[in-house]
Amino acid sequence: MSKHSKWSKVKRIKEVLDVKKGAAFSKAVKGIQMAARQGGADPETNFRLRLAIEKAHEVNMPHDNIERAIKKASGAEGEGIALSEVLYEGYGSGGAAFLVSTITDNRTRTVGEIRHLFEEHGGHLAESGAVAYLFTHVGLLQFAIPKESSDTVTLMAIDAGAIDIEYEAGVLSVYTNPTALSAVASQLKTQGGLTPKSQELTYLAHNQITVDEATRTKIETLLSALSDHDDVDEVYTNVSFP
Repeated sequence: MSKHSKWSKVKRIKEVLDVKKGAAFSKAVKGIQMAARQGGADPETNFRLRLAIEKAHEVNMPHDNIERAIKKASGAEGEGIALSEVLYEGYGSGGAAFLVSTITDNRTRTVGEIRHLFEEHGGHLAESGAVAYLFTHVGLLQFAIPKESSDTVTLMAIDAGAIDIEYEAGVLSVYTNPTALSAVASQLKTQGGLTPKSQELTYLAHNQITVDEATRTKIETLLSALSDHDDVDEVYTNVSFP
């Protein structure tokens, strides 16, 4: 009996992991298709597509799946699909601000489901512009840099066009204008031989807020629910997590 019970538990865990893997693949495919539609199917000339492919690699998506997603988006395998990017704004418990970046083929369905998630977890969807002004859209490059080299790399990053730089715990974060992310990354690699350990387009809160533990738990639950939604690409908040 114990053996059967253990197998049942393992099987359930595998089923959960398979579902999460499938959802991660689905999100990665949408990101690739959106990037390919907007900037073309060549990752050498489409920096956003390169970022989307990197995200697909992070969830261990097979190369064939990536190639198929690009071809489908570009129309090489039949008609291209109709996807839209929509940025939703909302508030959670304790006045926490949220930006929810989505990629969807049905705006009506997505907005209804996102609204429901906010309301289910003590928040509400806001009008366009009500939250976005609390954030800045930036490019972010992060490098593992020894402290003795941080000043040299900082000067290089400034020359390359960085708009802000932070150094903490051996990691140098270089912030750029969204459209300059590719150029700054390329210049740092060409001139300094520097390859970022991560690079992304993100939203940074101008000021972070702190909340009590009970409120933080509610916010984390809402974050998790939003992140698990099939159409949600990224979720940003102005809450400071310890």
